[in-house]
Amino acid sequence: MRVTFFHRLLAILDTEGVSKRDHATATDLLSQYTKTKRLSSGQSRLVRILEEKNAPEAIAERKARTSPIIERLTALYGRISDQKSWDYGFCESLLEQARNDRALSVRQIEILEKIEGRYSDEALEAINLWDRSFTADKRERYEICLAYYKPTPYYKPAIAQYEVDPTLIPSLLLYTKIVENPYAQKVLTAHYADPLYPVGSMVTLRGNQATRSHRHFRGAGYSRPNYLVIKNDLPIRNACKGAKMYQLLPVGSAELVNYEERHLKKHRKPKAKR
Repeated sequence: MRVTFFHRLLAILDTEGVSKRDHATATDLLSQYTKTKRLSSGQSRLVRILEEKNAPEAIAERKARTSPIIERLTALYGRISDQKSWDYGFCESLLEQARNDRALSVRQIEILEKIEGRYSDEALEAINLWDRSFTADKRERYEICLAYYKPTPYYKPAIAQYEVDPTLIPSLLLYTKIVENPYAQKVLTAHYADPLYPVGSMVTLRGNQATRSHRHFRGAGYSRPNYLVIKNDLPIRNACKGAKMYQLLPVGSAELVNYEERHLKKHRKPKAKR
C-alpha cells in the first residue's frame, strides 16, 4: 500500500501525547489534502516537522522535560475553587502552554510562585477560617475602604456586589487587596484619628492653594469666613495626611460645604483694638 500524506497525517493525529497545537495543525493539513489531494512544498515540510516532533522518542523526551511543571500546575489548579478567578485562568493558560511544549518565562514563574503561596496548606486553612474570623471591626474597615474607592474606577464589581448584599463576607484575598494596601491604610488612619476640631467648634480656612478659590466668600463682613463644624466623620476622599473630611456651615450662609482637615485651622478671635 502506498503511504500518502493522508496516512501520515492520520498517524500524527492518532499519536498519544500529541499537543493540541500540533493536533490542530495536522487536522488543517488533512482537511486541505482531502479536498485537493496535494500539499504545497511548505505544507509537506510542515508534515515532516510534525512527524519528527511526535516521534515516540521525541514525545518521551518532551514528557520528561515538561512533566514536572505540568504536575506542579495540575496540583495548583485543583486547589483553586473559584474557576472565575484570575488565578484559575492564569494557571489554565500556563498548563496549556506547558502541554504545548512552550517554556514558561521568568516572569510567569514568579507569578506562579506567588499564586502557589496564596493556595498553600497554611493559606487554605486561613481561608477556611476566614468566615468565622470576619468580625464587626473588619466589616467596618471594609465598608470604609469601599466608600473611599466608590468614586474611583477601582474595585467596581466588589462595590456593586456589596451594595446589593451588605451582609456579604468578602474573600480573604479581596479583603486583603482592598483594606491592606498602602492607600487604604492611610484612609483608615485618617478615619480613626481623633478629629482636631469637634462638632460645634469654629474653624477657618488655611490660606493655601487648595482653598484659594473659595476665599472670595463674604459672610458677616469677613473676607475669609468662619465655619461652624457640623460633622467631622464624612467618608475620606484622599489617602494623605489630614484627610479627615468635615461638613461645615459658613457663618452668614445656609449652604453646607465640605473640607478636609488639612485645609482648616482653629478660629481665633481678632484682638480688640485699643
